[in-house]
Amino acid sequence: MSKNLVLTGLKESFFPRGNFCLGPWCNKEQNKKLKYISAKLSLPSDLQKSQKCDFYYERLVEDVFSNFEKNFDLKWNKKSWEIFIGNWLHRYISVLYDRYCHLLFLKDKKFEKIKLLKYSKYSLITQDNQNFIFNSNRDEWNLALYSIIIDKLNIKNRFKIIYINLSSKNITKIKKFNKKKPKKKFLFSNFVNPINKKIIFNLYLKDNSSYLSFIKYFKIIPIKHNFYVSLNYPKKNSKIRKMEFTTNYKKIDNFEILLRELFYEFVPKFYLEQINSLKKNYNIYFSKLNPREVYTSVGLQHDSDFKFWLANLNSRKAVNLNILQHGCHYGSTKYSYAEKLETKLSNNFFTWGWKGKNKNIVPLFNFNNIKVNTKKSKNCKKILFVLASYYHYRLENHTGTIWGEKVKLYYDSLFNIVDLFNRNKKTSIFYRSPPNEKTLDNQTSKILKKQFNITKFDNNKIEFTKAIDKYDLVIFATETTAFLEALSANKPCLLLAKKELSEHRKDFINKFEKLKKIKIVHTTEKSLINHLKYIENNLNSWWQNQNLQNEVKNFCKNYCRNINNKINE
Repeated sequence: MSKNLVLTGLKESFFPRGNFCLGPWCNKEQNKKLKYISAKLSLPSDLQKSQKCDFYYERLVEDVFSNFEKNFDLKWNKKSWEIFIGNWLHRYISVLYDRYCHLLFLKDKKFEKIKLLKYSKYSLITQDNQNFIFNSNRDEWNLALYSIIIDKLNIKNRFKIIYINLSSKNITKIKKFNKKKPKKKFLFSNFVNPINKKIIFNLYLKDNSSYLSFIKYFKIIPIKHNFYVSLNYPKKNSKIRKMEFTTNYKKIDNFEILLRELFYEFVPKFYLEQINSLKKNYNIYFSKLNPREVYTSVGLQHDSDFKFWLANLNSRKAVNLNILQHGCHYGSTKYSYAEKLETKLSNNFFTWGWKGKNKNIVPLFNFNNIKVNTKKSKNCKKILFVLASYYHYRLENHTGTIWGEKVKLYYDSLFNIVDLFNRNKKTSIFYRSPPNEKTLDNQTSKILKKQFNITKFDNNKIEFTKAIDKYDLVIFATETTAFLEALSANKPCLLLAKKELSEHRKDFINKFEKLKKIKIVHTTEKSLINHLKYIENNLNSWWQNQNLQNEVKNFCKNYCRNINNKINE
């Protein structure tokens, strides 16, 4: 029997027979007949990958600093460069290191054939960080990346290579993200207070009442300002891309050589071709803005004039950068690069209640006004089961996100719980797929319909905290921001928290264990279904139990405090 290696989920990557998939990302439809080999490879753990990539990052950012200084008249310090390019740079390292490890650890495995692209025909350059994330989760882009690494590792002679042709338009796609002014309903999303020198940008809040809560707390009088200036990306690549990326280090390993060789083949246009436009916009629109305080949530993740302006400002004067937590896993998962970078660069990092070792980590709360119908229900007449979103490929280092090898573990768990629901005739359950299911190419809804004949789906276009009003109980397939929101709103809920899907910090584990004792959190599907049987006819007496309410309140104080929530102090 032939043994052929399949690198991605692209149909053209497969052979008529004898397919062995590199990992679960090759099997988007969860075909049980397909075989994986990644589980048999001695790959580094998530934490080992994180430590390695942090080491590579600290050295590469120094080289980026020196190379860019030669080519652009920007007298920035290291912090400014990290504000500007740090989020993408670490992601670039993490993505390449993940794919590199898959191929490096194949050295003892033998395969007959493999399908690749002649990558020199294609460009993997994206417009910005968001498009880099989008393409890093696509099969076509990853097949080109694997093809490059195989060539650089000099292992092509171990396979019979079949080159396939794809349209260059399909390799690196441009997705239009919201670069325009925020919608009118967000009246205060980006604003300036010239009186006390404060600027607010992209706080990642849900509505006007949430923004007003923020304004009131920090005593800011808002004056609207537009930080979104239209950027026209040039089609022609900069001549700098043909230059050698030099290093200041005398000793670098093979992967570090690869990072530097490929840097100009991957760095998005926002950080290279767009710099002159960013300079021009700065001089026209932003040069007179000289605040003492800057507040943001996702401002360092999304590429815009704001990020360039902030980097420039930081190099000229002392400014307090205040970053607000956005989403779950902060303070709980063992490793999150977003948290590491944001706490490193900010003067104050405002959390949803948890405390950190660094002095700049300030316990606060979630400013989103979460109001949920918490009417007391005796029975579980309607139950909502919230499905998880995931990425097919690893896009960063994070011990709480479902991607890569963890996708199969998630589906194993999902199939087990759905099977138990069906066997126990739980017909009152509705399923809610993530709003970004299509963007991420998640096929969970399609798979559940096909394999389990599931037809009851909640409308995922309705905002989550509004959608759960009509349900008596909400069950979560994995840890998400939505779980914290439901708990914070004192909505009866259950969480299936599989150990293999997330790694936690010690201080979080102690508080999480208390939620397990009161049967909100379950680590097995059987435990959750047994407890569901127990509470389905006495939901209110279980949820309103004073001990349970006290434990929920204590947990929320640390990880999901809400400014207008009755459950908090």
